[in-house]
Amino acid sequence: MPSVRFYHLHSQSPLAALPLLAQRGLDKGHKIFIRAKDDGAAAAIDSALWDFLPQSFLPHAIAGGPYDELQPVLIGTDFDPREELGGMADMMIVMPDAAGETPLDFPPCVTLACEILDGADPAHIALSRKRWAAYKEAGYDLSYWQQTGDGKWEQKA
Repeated sequence: MPSVRFYHLHSQSPLAALPLLAQRGLDKGHKIFIRAKDDGAAAAIDSALWDFLPQSFLPHAIAGGPYDELQPVLIGTDFDPREELGGMADMMIVMPDAAGETPLDFPPCVTLACEILDGADPAHIALSRKRWAAYKEAGYDLSYWQQTGDGKWEQKA
């Protein structure tokens, strides 16, 4: 059962915050799967990772290519992530529009799941609270991180 971290954004959009979160995961040795809502969202994530910082490179790919298993960061859609992960990724980042109403059933290879919460969307925050409660009831190790005004993270729970 993975640890689940909720990252509540206040000063950035989800696409602006994602690259740094992915970079931190890579720096800690994680292999990452980013769950997108659909192909259009996956393409937007792909662009955000390419445009992150001019002096850096976040190696990644959109799922479905011949070398998916070699990618340190793989972007996929709403279908069952077990097929796509192939047991390779140990960290999953869930974008706000890909989270859904109920908690995800994480594949066994995932040890860390990060849900990005869009602070500009009250309906999304309400659904996130329901998922938090369900994860807690199921016994997941949870933490809640809130973005400060200067874009840093402060652990609140």
